[in-house]
Amino acid sequence: MSGPAYARRLTRLAADSGARLSLETTVTRVDPSGAVSLVSPSGLAELHPRVVLLATGARERPRSARLVPGDRPAGVFTTGQLQQWVHSHHLPVGRRAVVVGAEHVSFSAALTLREAGVETAAIVTDLPRHQTLGAFALASRALLRIPLLTSTRVVAVHGRGRVSAVEFEDRISGRRRTIGVDTVVFTGDWVPDHELVRRAGTRMDPATKGPLTDGGGQTSVIGIVAAGNLVHPAETAGSAALGGRRVAGGTAPRGSAPPRRRRPGRRRCRGAGRRAPGLGMAGDRPARRRTRSGPPAHQRLHRQTYGQRRAGRPGARSGPPAARHAEPVAEHPGRLGRRRRPARRPDRAPAGVDP
Repeated sequence: MSGPAYARRLTRLAADSGARLSLETTVTRVDPSGAVSLVSPSGLAELHPRVVLLATGARERPRSARLVPGDRPAGVFTTGQLQQWVHSHHLPVGRRAVVVGAEHVSFSAALTLREAGVETAAIVTDLPRHQTLGAFALASRALLRIPLLTSTRVVAVHGRGRVSAVEFEDRISGRRRTIGVDTVVFTGDWVPDHELVRRAGTRMDPATKGPLTDGGGQTSVIGIVAAGNLVHPAETAGSAALGGRRVAGGTAPRGSAPPRRRRPGRRRCRGAGRRAPGLGMAGDRPARRRTRSGPPAHQRLHRQTYGQRRAGRPGARSGPPAARHAEPVAEHPGRLGRRRRPARRPDRAPAGVDP
């Protein structure tokens, strides 16, 4: 499933749940008291919700934040800008590109460039190895024929009006070289979009640069919760969606969650979900077949054999238990049906009497 299709699916699920979608609306401030300031084409507005859930996500560091020197020509993108350019606006990108970064999103950018008809000259990272799955790196080399340059950093971008070349430096040897391209895509190096939560007065985590939260997403300000890449940047879309579902489920009032839909093609067995006495949940395992009266056949055989063994022992107590199990077992061949013979004891003469 592509990114736009995934976004359309989430939009449809949100609309089906009864949520009101406010498009072309920007949140300018979240007050510590819980007031939310909005701005839209219709003007300013202020909301006073019971709980504010912030899922503003994370953004990639652009070229200016990475302090890459050189000219300032056109043709410099981030991954999000590139995907908007290709999938949403269907605009031409270029002919030859360099991808800076070797994370999951970097290889996604390479696939987007391939879809737009752009050749990827190289994937460059200043770290000793890539930060993605080995299968992705292998596929980019073997199938897409894209070289991966590790321990290499971008030192300059050249071009007048349009990117013409990118200069690299090997961090180990110090050797520099230039590759002629017309497009540069800066990927990864994520930073949380924490402006709103920081201005709300919450405590921040210096390691992730996001808000400090507990297991339920609650920040240091009561009534403001956070989820997704705002808390842990650079998570995949699936992990962020699952985290948002968990946090939203904990903040929603009882009875407000919509009923879960059944998956198509799955049929529930008759009696599933009802507890059967002594057997756990019905449908988990087949019940043992019982006779009309008494225990199952394997237990009845065991009791017959045990009773016969007791009856055959010398000194065994007589009475109803032994009589109840004294049934013939000729119809049950095998090891369990054999009758155990009592051990023979030598006859002993009474004391004081010669044999």
